[in-house]
Amino acid sequence: MTLKPLISPKLQPFIHGFFSREGGSSSGIFKGLNCGFGSTDSSDSVKKNRQLICDTLSINCKNLVSLYQIHSNKVIILKNPTHNQIKADAMVTQEKGVALGILTADC
Repeated sequence: MTLKPLISPKLQPFIHGFFSREGGSSSGIFKGLNCGFGSTDSSDSVKKNRQLICDTLSINCKNLVSLYQIHSNKVIILKNPTHNQIKADAMVTQEKGVALGILTADC
């Protein structure tokens, strides 16, 4: 399956992509490219969807970090990739190889 992310020339040379719900392995109300572990979607589907994104961007999924977004003013400064649940609303890093993933509402 090939995903077609939106890429902005203004963000070059950073590897990035903005993805829609098109593609992915989720079904039912999550049909498509659901990447949210905080949803009630199958964790296997979410893992597969995140792997599709990593493959599309040629990044190592072990280095992909996302948040449990809490709509706050809390910003995390990442020094290393982590798979611990991070509760915040934003994150930044200066480290090479750390991939940041943010989910946005589609409503």
